[in-house]
Parts: sequence; structure tokens; C-alpha cells
Amino acid sequence: MKMKFLVNLLVVGLLVVGVVNADDSSIDSSDDTSIEEETSISDALDTGLTEFTLNLYKKLIDSSDNLVLSPYSIRLALAAVYNFVSDETMQTNIKDILKLQAHELNPNNEFIKYKSNSFVRIANKVVTNSAKKLASNFQTKLAEVGLSATEVDLSNKAATVTEINRWVENVTSSLIKEIVKEEDITDDLEMLLLNAVTFKAGWEEPFKKDNTYETDFTLADGTQRKVDMMRRYNGKFRIDETTIPNVQLLELPYEDQSDAVMWIVLPNEGKSFSEVVQNLDVTKLNEIDQQMYERTVERVEIPRFKIENRVEGKGHLEALGLNIFSRGGISIYNDRNSDLDDIKQDAFINVNEEGTEAAAVTRVKFGVRSSMSRRIPLTFICNRPFLYMVKIKSTKQILYIGHYTKPEENKMQ
Repeated sequence: MKMKFLVNLLVVGLLVVGVVNADDSSIDSSDDTSIEEETSISDALDTGLTEFTLNLYKKLIDSSDNLVLSPYSIRLALAAVYNFVSDETMQTNIKDILKLQAHELNPNNEFIKYKSNSFVRIANKVVTNSAKKLASNFQTKLAEVGLSATEVDLSNKAATVTEINRWVENVTSSLIKEIVKEEDITDDLEMLLLNAVTFKAGWEEPFKKDNTYETDFTLADGTQRKVDMMRRYNGKFRIDETTIPNVQLLELPYEDQSDAVMWIVLPNEGKSFSEVVQNLDVTKLNEIDQQMYERTVERVEIPRFKIENRVEGKGHLEALGLNIFSRGGISIYNDRNSDLDDIKQDAFINVNEEGTEAAAVTRVKFGVRSSMSRRIPLTFICNRPFLYMVKIKSTKQILYIGHYTKPEENKMQ
């Protein structure tokens, strides 16, 4: 019988005007690692993270549905797994596919990096079975990556579910209230590792609600749906129109102290959205970042939208070449060898006049083995599919990536 080890990673971004959720005294600091960040400014994007982000995102681009994803969270979780596995081949595979640099092999370095940024928060929780004795080597590895175990009676499924979901609700500011159900707490479950990444800030200049209006949004197939469109007039924005032919990119800044921006990549009418995305790479994004210049834009229009989805990560990661599932190599308890069984991420984003709320939950599951010239754009109208990214300016890290391809059947009120 296989014994299971689940790793649930919570990625949460809350971007709401004038609201900062930096402190959360309700969360037990002995059970989680809670941090925010500050690093030196670099001229280039975080190469490894950006490459992995684009590689993973491109595996999901064929979906006609709207999407929000945080490869950043998945990468943090699997960086922890890197430290747990004993097989050097598996470690090399994780390092290569995730594009991990030497300083990123220990995720605790990433936790510490965000310690002084009150808008970015990382929290972790490890839940283990109190009926079994943790291997001393595993406890050492947990400590080395800035984690510690909370022992619970996993046979009491109701209590376990309540504790896990209460923690999730706390660290995600109620954006995510449930990531496990009693049926998830199977008799062979051994451990849960949870990671939460939250970001909360408002737009530097909010959209006026009185300017929001209903208009048409053109889908990829040419059909149209109504959407609630936010508007701003005569604002100054960083833009780029030349790096990618027939594509506009606009940078929407969040409040200054947040150190964050949203990039919106908007193909011109008639330009294939999927083709644009497939041609993106780290070099091109760095070039965009360097080529962007500030100009007055006569009118910026962006849909008000919510996206909530679950990403089945295992198949997409295997398609990238990650070969660590069901291979053992992790000893959580004495005389046991655990498998990495699965990885999933639940995500949520809400973009409105004030800012953005975003959240993602990633689950990694383990089991025990039995054996052209520049021109000033007058308008930037997102009335067709577009790509968006939430990026930290100083660290050049992309926290969230996704696309909006169609309005909800029942638009927001």
C-alpha cells in the first residue's frame, strides 16, 4: 500500500487600493514561515524564474478559458522538494527543469529576500502524522530550508481538514477558504506541505468607477460578449510597441511602496494571441523592459474581471521534462520511502477599479514506495484577448501570469 505525502502551495496576491495586509497576528509563526522581500535592483529579469514561468505558461496557452497561474509558487515548492530527495539524478532534474540557480536551491533564501517587503508575504506550514516518528534526517532538512513540522492526528480527518483550511483562510485573507476535504485525508496520507505567497497593493492611480461602462469584447473566434470595461483618461504609462511587431505592452503601476507593476501584452486586432505568447522568451521580455518609455495615453480600457481555476500541474511539468513523480527518494518517517505523486494549483484573481486580488494554491502529492519607429499610442483598449503579468520591480520576479480571453457568462456587477 502506498502512503501519501501532499504538498499544498498557496500563492496569493491581493492588490487592493490603500489596503496593506502586512501583519497577520492570527497565524501561528511556529507553524509557518512568513516573509516579504528586499533585494538589489538588477537590470535584467530573474532569468531562471522567467524562463520557467514562460515554459510552464506556454503548456497552458492552448486553453480557451481565462487563466491565472503562479509558477513562482510551484517553483518554491519544488525547490523544497529538491532538498528532500536523496537521489542526485532527481535533484539534477529538478534543478534543470525549474532553472534553479545555486542561491535558489534553498527556498529559505527566497523567504528571507521578501522579509522587508510589506506587500509580499510568504508563509509555509508542514503537517505531519503524530502517530509516526519523523526521520531525524528529514527534520534536519526541514530546518535547513526554514521549515518545521506540526504534528497532528491525521486519523481525525475532520479536525485535520479544519486546521488546514483555517490556516489557508488566514494566510489568503479569505480568498481561498478550502483546499482539502475529508476525502483528501486518506488513511495512507503522511504529510502536507503548504506554501502561501500573498501580494496586496492598490493601483498607483485607481480607475474611477463612474467611468466603467458595458461594451463588447471580441473572442478569438470572432464572437462577442459584453464586458464591464474600466477606463482612465490622459494618464502617463510606460509602454512598448516596437519590440514585438503588432503588439502593444503597457505597464500599470501599483502604489509606489508596493514595488510592483502589472504588464499587459495586447496583440493588435487580427494578430494571433497564441502566436504572440509562443514567441515570448526571456531575451524579448528583457528587451521590452529596456525599451519601454513613458508617454501620455489618451485612453486606457481594461476589463473588470475575476478568474478562478485549478491547474493540474503534473502532466504539464512532465511535458517540460520533470521526471520525479512516483520515483521515491524521500524519507519522511523512519523505514519509509516516499513518492511524489501529484501537483496541483488552485488560483484566483480579481481585477477591478481599485486594484487586483489574486490567489493560488498548489498541491504536490507524495506517496511511500513499496519498494518599427516609435509612435505614441493614443489608446490602449483591451477589448480582445490579452496576457497579463504581476511583477516585482526591484527583484524582476514575475509572481503571477495569465490571460483573459473571454468575459464571464454572467458579467460582474
